[in-house]
Amino acid sequence: MGLIFNIESLKDHKIEVINYSEKDYLDSLNKLNHCGDIKSFKGIEGEIKIIKIKDLYDIKFNVKVEIEAISTYTFNEFIYTEHLTDELFITNNKDMEDDEVIYEESTSLDLDQLVYSLVVVKIPIDLHKEGETLPSGKGFKVYSEDELEEELAKEESESSPFDVLKDLDLD
Repeated sequence: MGLIFNIESLKDHKIEVINYSEKDYLDSLNKLNHCGDIKSFKGIEGEIKIIKIKDLYDIKFNVKVEIEAISTYTFNEFIYTEHLTDELFITNNKDMEDDEVIYEESTSLDLDQLVYSLVVVKIPIDLHKEGETLPSGKGFKVYSEDELEEELAKEESESSPFDVLKDLDLD
C-alpha cells in the first residue's frame, strides 16, 4: 500500500513535511504505472509539504525522479532523470471548488497517486535519450514535424516538369 495522508489530522497554518524516498514508495509507484513511455520507476526522492489554511490544503511537491523510459524515437530503453516541482490546491468544501482548487470528498489523500500523476504530466511527450536521432535507413527516413515541413517547402521550391504549363494560354 502507498502513502495515504489523513488531511483531517492537520491543524490550521501548520506545515506537514513528508520525506518521500524510493525505499518506501517505489513499489507503489511501479504498481500505479500504466504510462507507455515509462517502463519503471528506478528512484525517487524529495519532499511534499502540506499546509492547511481553513478548508484549503496547499500541497507543494519537490521531487527528483529517475525512470527507466522508452524512447519515442527508437523504442530503446534509457534512464531519464527530472527534478519536478508543482503546487496543488485541494479542499473538502464543495463551495471552494474552481479551476485552481480540486474538491476532494475523502479525508485521505493517496500521495503516491498524486506524485505519479505529477510525473506523467511533467515528462516530455517527445521523450528520447539526449543526442538520439530519428531512425533512417536504405529507402526510408523518419521526419520530425519540423523536418517534414522543411522538406515539403524545399520540394515546392524545386521546379517541376509541369511548371512550363503555367504560362500556357489555352484561350
